[in-house]
Amino acid sequence: MTGRERVRNALQLKEVDRVPWVPFVGCHGGYLINVPAEEYLKSENHILAGIDEAVKRYAPDGLPVMFDLQVEAEVLGCNLVWAKENPPAVSTHPRLPLSEEPVKNILIWPSMGLLPDLSLWPCILQEPIYS
Repeated sequence: MTGRERVRNALQLKEVDRVPWVPFVGCHGGYLINVPAEEYLKSENHILAGIDEAVKRYAPDGLPVMFDLQVEAEVLGCNLVWAKENPPAVSTHPRLPLSEEPVKNILIWPSMGLLPDLSLWPCILQEPIYS
């Protein structure tokens, strides 16, 4: 049974030969390719390279590409503070800014409606890549 079959069967509550392993790599992928978290999370090429390296090292059944709650905060207009080894921290509130830092302006994207000027979304909005 392939990793893909194992994950699909498990999600459909079908028989599997073992529990699928789908670890979250996140900005650890940047560590694997020696790239700081900010640079890694803002670059689709780095994300792909980090995921490729994680697949080589860990042989998982699947890998989530992106799971950062900060993306949701950024979509709501919050500002992010970036770190070298961690995902970004949310520095403002979508309705009540907690600092003097202004909340980002909301832009209109023709295909998506209202979205803020984003740093993470360009990587996420790319077409999915299937092997």
